[in-house]
Amino acid sequence: MATKCVLLFIFLSVTSGSVTVLNSEDFFIQHTKSPEKCSHVCAGSTRRLATEWEAGTGKGVLSVEIDLAGCAFKNVPSLVVSLESNTDLPVPVTLSSSHLQKFVYKVYLTGKKLSVRRAVEEQWGIDWVAVGYTC
Repeated sequence: MATKCVLLFIFLSVTSGSVTVLNSEDFFIQHTKSPEKCSHVCAGSTRRLATEWEAGTGKGVLSVEIDLAGCAFKNVPSLVVSLESNTDLPVPVTLSSSHLQKFVYKVYLTGKKLSVRRAVEEQWGIDWVAVGYTC
């Protein structure tokens, strides 16, 4: 059974293939009458067998980069990430992300007994969903 930790940064309602953005800090949505036409959801995965984990600067820190350039966002989107594994995670893990470049995020895992070797052996991966604007 896979354990997932999720950080939510956005409020989103998806129905019938449409996207409704309820709240946004984006200047565009605050000054446009119909931002829904430009709302876009893009999702992906680092794939558990292909995730390129990096050891962090401190003990118990791992990271991986996520590139959203293929999503065609005009501005920096909001990002939701979750950790997947082929095993239960026996220790608490904190998941966070930081914006490195316009469409590149780095996702960090922090917790006890984390290592690149363990992440690879237990097939850890990151699933992500980004919401933003394409026009």
